[in-house]
Amino acid sequence: MQIDSISFNDISIFHPEEEYSIFHRLNFTRTSGGREWLRKFFSEPHNDLSKILGTQRIIRTFMEHVEDWPDSVTNGTVMMMDKFLDYSLDPVPESPGPVGCWIYRWLHREDYSMISYSVTHFADFFRGLKQIAELLDGLELPKSILFIPTASVNY
Repeated sequence: MQIDSISFNDISIFHPEEEYSIFHRLNFTRTSGGREWLRKFFSEPHNDLSKILGTQRIIRTFMEHVEDWPDSVTNGTVMMMDKFLDYSLDPVPESPGPVGCWIYRWLHREDYSMISYSVTHFADFFRGLKQIAELLDGLELPKSILFIPTASVNY
């Protein structure tokens, strides 16, 4: 289904004054990627009744559990992980002892700080994903959302 910008404005999905838009009222995303996905989702509506009903079920389920959503999956966490993956680390010794670790920490302060800070963010992110999977485990969701069973995932 195609909707032009005038129709979008008339039904206030994307209103020029953001506080009056449906998008603004329903945007509970915590990451810029989530916000862009939601914007695309509203910009390209489904033309199939089963997809529409499935999407309504997803939104209803998420809204029922919005208070239980983990705080650890944030834009800052995703940005930090992205920054780490693009960062050029000096080689880390494969099996350093206590002295080797101390020397690496002393000689490569910036790299050591990046590693120690990023590991915390990676752990928070994966704990948050596990919480989301546990939150939605056992709920009747459309086939478009698939989760690995949480019982088989150990952190």
